[in-house]
Amino acid sequence: ERGQVLLLHGLGGNSITWHGVAPQLASEHGVRVLALDLPGFGASRPGRQPVSLSVLSEVIHAVMCAEGRPRERWVLAGNSLGGLLALGLACRYPERVAAVNVAALALPLAWGRRQQGLRDVWKYVPVALPWQGRRLVQRYVTTRGVPGVVDDPIQLLFRDPKRLDPELRQRLIAVSEYRLTWAEEAATAYECATRSL
Repeated sequence: ERGQVLLLHGLGGNSITWHGVAPQLASEHGVRVLALDLPGFGASRPGRQPVSLSVLSEVIHAVMCAEGRPRERWVLAGNSLGGLLALGLACRYPERVAAVNVAALALPLAWGRRQQGLRDVWKYVPVALPWQGRRLVQRYVTTRGVPGVVDDPIQLLFRDPKRLDPELRQRLIAVSEYRLTWAEEAATAYECATRSL
């Protein structure tokens, strides 16, 4: 077995978003593949510390140190927020990162955005506002319900939620149901992470 890959999900995502590709990466490339739930997302409760880019980076770095093989660097792959975190980690810890692969990279503010992209950024501003953001997220989850919360981003990405493997969809639903048991923490984490971006 050669190499190690760490998969980092986007804002509002979780490690399950990588379940469709992780086994294939491992078998086809002979690498060890890890995907983690960042604090406040998936099944990872955030604890007392507010979720920010620096906190998320520290957690990822700790995982890289704890799970990494001695003297072997990581390939980091990230989607959106995960891509931004991967690039930051590569800059701060080049001795630990061999390469970075990003998909739909989250860029703060206006960097590299066209006019339509800037309008899209403004959609996230209400969610980033203290106190209001978590209420908006909680209201959305309550109104849409778990299947809706799972299907909405899938529809945005693939246009048809039915294209997603039913077993993978069930995993996403299960983790979303678990998150409902700590919905206020999850909503606060989403708000803080969005504001940090």
